Amino acid sequence: MKRLSVAMAALLLAVSCSESTSYIPEDLPERPTVPQAPDGQTNLAVGKFYTFSVEPMSGYADEYPCLDYSDGTKLTDGEVSSSTDEGALGVGWRGAKSVELLLDLGHKRTIWSVKLHAIAGRVSTADFSLPAYVEVCGSADKQSWSSAVMLTFDEQTGWGVASCWLRECRYLKFTIHAPNNANEPMLFDEMEAWGEYENEMKYVPQKGAYHGAFNNSTSFKGEEGSSACPVDLYEQTVGKPISLMLWYQGATNSSRNYAEIMNIRRTYSGKNFDGNYRLFIYGWEPPYSAAELAAGAMDEYYDDYFKEVRQVQRGDDDCGPAWFRPANEMNSNWVKWGNDAPNYVKYWRRMYNIAEQVGITDYNVFVWSSNAVSFGKYEMAEYYPGDQYCDWIGTSCYFTQAIEYGYPSQLLNETESISEHKPIMITEGGFGPAECNNLLWVREWFGLDVTHPRVKGVVWENHTSTHDRRIQKDADALELYKELVQDDYWLDYVPEHVLQEMAERKTRQNG
Repeated sequence: MKRLSVAMAALLLAVSCSESTSYIPEDLPERPTVPQAPDGQTNLAVGKFYTFSVEPMSGYADEYPCLDYSDGTKLTDGEVSSSTDEGALGVGWRGAKSVELLLDLGHKRTIWSVKLHAIAGRVSTADFSLPAYVEVCGSADKQSWSSAVMLTFDEQTGWGVASCWLRECRYLKFTIHAPNNANEPMLFDEMEAWGEYENEMKYVPQKGAYHGAFNNSTSFKGEEGSSACPVDLYEQTVGKPISLMLWYQGATNSSRNYAEIMNIRRTYSGKNFDGNYRLFIYGWEPPYSAAELAAGAMDEYYDDYFKEVRQVQRGDDDCGPAWFRPANEMNSNWVKWGNDAPNYVKYWRRMYNIAEQVGITDYNVFVWSSNAVSFGKYEMAEYYPGDQYCDWIGTSCYFTQAIEYGYPSQLLNETESISEHKPIMITEGGFGPAECNNLLWVREWFGLDVTHPRVKGVVWENHTSTHDRRIQKDADALELYKELVQDDYWLDYVPEHVLQEMAERKTRQNG
């Protein structure tokens, strides 16, 4: 390892807020006391976008750049190699005296420590050295920067670590100084920023849960007044309005845009609703595998789409925030993007980061939605991108014989275990197969206020597909539904405090 002279170290550390500083000149004013870091910190850098000031050396380039927002994904993918790993795939530089890595955390955060992992030693045919030193500073706006902290590298593990206390910090700048001989290559594979993530319960009713449904052209086929989206007939049938409406949109080409969804909302969402307001959630289905999505197959589409959302919502958007439900049921073997947890996580974070860069994540809602039962080699939790990448956790909840007791009270257990911090929603569900006890299903569906009070929204999938899931197909089940849904717990309106929250968030987004 190339080491600093004592004089140079003292000069650098004079501006450091690191608690691990060994050399502090005596004439410096007394530093303010840094409070002890709280428990339960998380790596806020994982999956986030970054850029670098110098192109990497040949053979050690970054992977999956997301232009114009990021130069790659390798340094925040959460994967760390050991210095003895001959197949390590880091990002390397040679010949530059210094390299700046600019990390965008997406939102202003409080950071308590920063880390950078270097791979030193022989990798393939090259010998890599630890950097001479690395400085890290933070900023809210890339205009005013904090004093720098210097990372101290462990020669055995390759980690460079520094404690700090950076409040209101969105950007971190890692300035890597090369060894004295700049021709000695450097190789890095991860940077981290550990801090506090404050979970927000976005648009969650204080009391009760949203009563929702999905209806399409098969829901009341042949009946008078039926349409492509007969939400009014559904409400008349069950005897209560819905406050949450589901629709679907294929993310297949540029014509499947936000204007299409806005038109659907305006055409159907107001029917039979006495001037109140419905939340609108839509399944957003991409035409690619998880690996293709992780590599950026839809970057341009998402960028254009989210910019359109932002533009429309700057104006007189009377439909409120969009509730995005991208690439759902990923823990299955029947969707193109399914059964590939590692790439799905990378994809989701990439998609969300684009939305974050455009500036629509504070007002709008991102619902991560699995199938209630996993099919394939990965557990449900392995598909989860992390609390900072979604607002609600959803699930598709249908009767199944894949588990011993395939009814709602049992089916929700695994979904609820994904995160203790997020509200839960049944994003679609219902009975169907002949083996299902429909009365039991309906009773448990409306018993979730007791068995699963974290469920704050339910959507009945009222149509025919593989199975007939229409509530009106079973007269006894329909009567029970009509009775139980009358409980005030099942909301046929959006509470005033949620509407107020929407207005406040929209003001912030448009500000």
